[in-house]
Amino acid sequence: MNIWSLEKDLAIKHLLLLLEHDFAADSYLIEHHTKTDPKAIFICHRETPAMRAYIYTIAQREDRYGVQLEFPPQNAPVNLMETYENLRYGALKEILAVHLDLTGHPA
Repeated sequence: MNIWSLEKDLAIKHLLLLLEHDFAADSYLIEHHTKTDPKAIFICHRETPAMRAYIYTIAQREDRYGVQLEFPPQNAPVNLMETYENLRYGALKEILAVHLDLTGHPA
């Protein structure tokens, strides 16, 4: 996928480049079906697309990210979500590696 062709804010494109550098590009999916703000994006677990992360820069400090982790309904009686705000890239990367099982996929 050409990151530069996405209709996303430069900060989101930069984030995607960082993720592509740190993890194999095929270890996660970028969701295209759900319309999001240009300052936000969904990325999903490769094998379980309902396990996804909504990453955004909206209302975050400069060079910081917010992330809302979504868990598939079959993992709980209700849809579970966790939200983190104003994360530096390193912290976001660690959270995404665990949530999307990216630890075994270094670039």
